[in-house]
Amino acid sequence: MADRPDAEVRRARELLNTPWRADPEATVVGARQLIELGPAYVAEAVEQIRLHVLTNYRLGMGVRIEGARLLAGLGGKYVTYAAYGLRLMINEYRGYVDLFENMDAAKELAGLGPAYVGEAAWELRRQIRMPDADEWDRGYGALYLADLRGPGVMPEPPWELDFPVYGASQDPVEQRRFEQRWVEGWGTVRGAPDQPLWHLSFGHRTPAGGTLVVSTWRGLGSHWHGPHGPQEAASDAAIDSQVGALGLAFPRDAARGRAEEDFRRAAAPLDDWPRSWPTLTITVNDDRAEFRVRRLGDAWAAVAQLGPLAVGVYGRGCELGDHSLFSASTTYSQPSGGRGSPPLPRSAL
Repeated sequence: MADRPDAEVRRARELLNTPWRADPEATVVGARQLIELGPAYVAEAVEQIRLHVLTNYRLGMGVRIEGARLLAGLGGKYVTYAAYGLRLMINEYRGYVDLFENMDAAKELAGLGPAYVGEAAWELRRQIRMPDADEWDRGYGALYLADLRGPGVMPEPPWELDFPVYGASQDPVEQRRFEQRWVEGWGTVRGAPDQPLWHLSFGHRTPAGGTLVVSTWRGLGSHWHGPHGPQEAASDAAIDSQVGALGLAFPRDAARGRAEEDFRRAAAPLDDWPRSWPTLTITVNDDRAEFRVRRLGDAWAAVAQLGPLAVGVYGRGCELGDHSLFSASTTYSQPSGGRGSPPLPRSAL
């Protein structure tokens, strides 16, 4: 590659090669300047970011995330480079960073595109239930997790007889008040086909105008992955149902600052093990099932264990006891954003 002997290139390279101890942000600034000078300089800038920014915990999480954003902005294979760096940050040794910084990296991973949302949500749920996560950390992570909810343009999930989609009405199809149906958390751990990371949610509007959302969960360890899957599925369902309920009780779009403050305060005691929640028995596929229920503001969350699966439900303006759940597997053929109807806006709930 022929050098461009001009002052801009020299200046950018000086910044690019500045030792991190002298200026922690210089490498990212120099890389950005080189990239702006044209395609001939992209590879040089990318190499420095990969070698000296993404992997260097001494720089601080903010600088490293900015480096990942710079690579992701280039598109194509550079998005996978950014994802690799963000995964390092998500799992960075806690002696070097605080838990909220690991959560920041998980949020950025989700921002790379739909293929990464499921993985990022899984990481956030794992971080929320870490033993050393305090109330501030849990509220912080829950706020990020809430932003990942809602209708997603995702691939249609594979057909599995033991993974039903649950509905909340047995009326004829033309009388159902289904608001939307979407796929959340679709993806695998770093592309491993034998480690599914998905659950399905089915949203409803009740005749009285309340909102009810039912999710089916399977943990990574369940099915062929070992004995810990049901427990993991129940824990994930508990966290996600509470986050969904908080999103209904404290909408992010209204008076944003105040809403976020109320949301985080309510999320502080987020509980991933609902054994202490009050119980409520409802009908699921004509059988009685015991749900654990928790109130969050004027919304509620509930979770039940059904064999290797967990069912999480959350709602507002209605009561779980007023509904019976049933398998609605035929809805597999029409996921929002798939071969069925187009995705509805996030505000639809």
